[in-house]
Amino acid sequence: LDPPLAHDGTAINFRPAVSADAEQVLIWQRDSGTRRYSRNPAAPDAKEHLAWFTTRLDNPDCLFNIIMHGDVPAGVLRLDSRAEDGTYEISIHIAPEHLRLGIAGAALTLARILLPGAELWAEVLANSDASHALFCGASYCAEGSWYVSRPRSGHGAPDILEKALP
Repeated sequence: LDPPLAHDGTAINFRPAVSADAEQVLIWQRDSGTRRYSRNPAAPDAKEHLAWFTTRLDNPDCLFNIIMHGDVPAGVLRLDSRAEDGTYEISIHIAPEHLRLGIAGAALTLARILLPGAELWAEVLANSDASHALFCGASYCAEGSWYVSRPRSGHGAPDILEKALP
């Protein structure tokens, strides 16, 4: 299975986040556009961010991935287990310099392939028009302030995601 492509024809893949990514992810997290559509609009300080980042890396119920635009880190897609019933909360943000390239939509396609049997839930703030369009375009169903993608049968994790699996 070939990886999905960004609008510029570049392949989109995941790789697991590692501790060396903390500084870059902090830069992305501090971007005002990213914060505007986050549950907590306040940008984290470096110490808070490092503690959060380390906790996420150490959590076996979290699939913490860096979205790759070719060989270049372009954002984060995180899947946090919500319960033991196969549901995950999806969090996604794209680096400001990689916006409007179709990377987020490609990453949602990969998330569905990565966890074919899971329900994927994403909370989207009311004023985030781009996120509403993203999840609708990815065939997520709106349920209040949440969007949900239910499992599809017959799909497995292809080789392109091999390194993203725990």
